[in-house]
Amino acid sequence: MSENQNRQYVVTRSPKSVGLGLILTLVLGPIGLFYATITGGVIMAVVDTIFAIAGFMTLGISLFITVPLVNLICMVWAYKAITKYNEDLFNGNLNV
Repeated sequence: MSENQNRQYVVTRSPKSVGLGLILTLVLGPIGLFYATITGGVIMAVVDTIFAIAGFMTLGISLFITVPLVNLICMVWAYKAITKYNEDLFNGNLNV
């Protein structure tokens, strides 16, 4: 057997910070959600774009409702995604 066949590799991944995820989504909205989940960031960026277009059509009045709503949804999504990621990481269930 050669030396290369006996090597073992250890892949390490660090846990994500829930606090950082919440701050990023609070400040950046859907863009901050990319820290927690790429899929969630893309979905909420599309939803935010649709609401922005609707906001321009209503002269910005609807933005007073939709911007806080989108940010709240992003914060909840970030919390749940990071919590699940960390649980899977500690249980060894993450696929590389």
